[in-house]
Amino acid sequence: MKQSKLYLITFVGVIFSVLLFGYFGVTVALNYMQKKYINIQLDVNKRQAEGMAKILQSRLEQGVSKENVIRDFQTAIEGTHADKGFMCMYGNDSMKLVCHPDKNMVGMKFPVSFTFENSSDGQTEEWNKVLETAQSHGGLFNREDGETDIVFMTPIDGLGTMLLVHENIATIRKEIDYQRKIFRIGFLILGVFTALLATFMARLVGRRYEKTIEEQNRKLAEANEELKQQKEEISTQKDEIEFQNIEITNQKIKVEHQHEQITASIRYAQRIQNALLPVEGNFDKIFREHFVFFLPKDIVSGDFYWYKKVGKFVIFSAVDCTGHGVPGAFMSMLGISYFNEILNDYSKEIHKLTGDVFLNNLKNKVIQSLRQDEVHAETRDGMDLSLIIIDTETLEMQFAAAFNSMFVIRNKELIELEADRMPVGIHIREEKSFSVQKMQLQKNDRLYLFSDGFEDQFGGKHNRKYMIKQMRTFLLSISEKQMSEQKENVIKEYHMWKGNHEQIDDVLVAGFLI
Repeated sequence: MKQSKLYLITFVGVIFSVLLFGYFGVTVALNYMQKKYINIQLDVNKRQAEGMAKILQSRLEQGVSKENVIRDFQTAIEGTHADKGFMCMYGNDSMKLVCHPDKNMVGMKFPVSFTFENSSDGQTEEWNKVLETAQSHGGLFNREDGETDIVFMTPIDGLGTMLLVHENIATIRKEIDYQRKIFRIGFLILGVFTALLATFMARLVGRRYEKTIEEQNRKLAEANEELKQQKEEISTQKDEIEFQNIEITNQKIKVEHQHEQITASIRYAQRIQNALLPVEGNFDKIFREHFVFFLPKDIVSGDFYWYKKVGKFVIFSAVDCTGHGVPGAFMSMLGISYFNEILNDYSKEIHKLTGDVFLNNLKNKVIQSLRQDEVHAETRDGMDLSLIIIDTETLEMQFAAAFNSMFVIRNKELIELEADRMPVGIHIREEKSFSVQKMQLQKNDRLYLFSDGFEDQFGGKHNRKYMIKQMRTFLLSISEKQMSEQKENVIKEYHMWKGNHEQIDDVLVAGFLI
């Protein structure tokens, strides 16, 4: 009877100790994780808000009206998941929503009872008073329905508005609660297993002090004990197998959940990337006809096109960044930022921004940003591109390029402008400057710029690459058609050639009629 009490006390004591330690340990760890997640998400929101604010201010500086900037921003965010993470815009003077994913909420003014907890000092203020300051803030936005958003807001000079990036904290708390359940189940199973093992060890120790019994009874006891041990081992193995099955099931659920979250994040990144690309409608002001065929291999793209008009100069570039998908998309976002920075640096002396100067500046930014100039740097990421600068008064065109050539078709004759055989980035010939070619354009000239995605695509009857030679012949054959019809022909030609083969790279082809 005393031994049974000892075993019971050992069993209960071990389970209680393990569960007590696990409960407080998991609680402290997960609370810390939640704070870290919130700080990380706040930093992400800050980067998104400042990046988008810079883009909107850049458009204002280019002469786009406030109404068009606000309208385009509303179009870009419309339909995004407002119940998870989204961008919106408030007016500084009215404190009303100017832009929101739910268009029906535009013009609404939230009640004073909504509060904002500042991340810098932890102070809680009325939501309207925070907006009235028209300064950058980051923290927690608490609503009457109990929902809380992680918000970073920043003013947009020239618009008189505040740009806000929201992320619903419920997503983070849901993940923390899920982890809390997993840890508690794990500690429960660990506690039972440890208690069984401790009880078993207590029994072994206790048996050393039992009285010696007759040989026959000893043999029977040994046989009986062996059977009990086998039964316990079988039970332990069963518990381990069941635990492993639970682990596998939980891991599968977690992987599926993570996959859904990653896919949703990439879809959101796609909307942001598309919002950064030039609006084709703006080309109508310069080019009588035009088309852009843009087909990413994955959800987001490493290819992008860039267009600006400054004074009498028009600048267009077709860019192919290293890789595709998410890695390529990161490079493309850097590329767009670099293009805008270079243009801003020369905004007051735009006549000095020649094609070779532009590419040399771009190469230096890529090398410095990716730390390719360090002694042990291994990355060889960069960009292949073609860039044109057109004087709209004289129709003189400058062409500078890294690996990607361009075509000019005049009077049914194709002229190829060849690129420098080096990328924008680290290279064995990095000390050499890019060159620039000048060409006097004429009315009805057709210009074509492209990445290597089309010509490198495998397909056809013999499963081979399309090749640049075939591309010359094809573009020349359709060059007399209207640009809208040319686009349809380019898309049809690509898909007919690719057939059932896998798309191997992002595809970008742009055509313009002077």
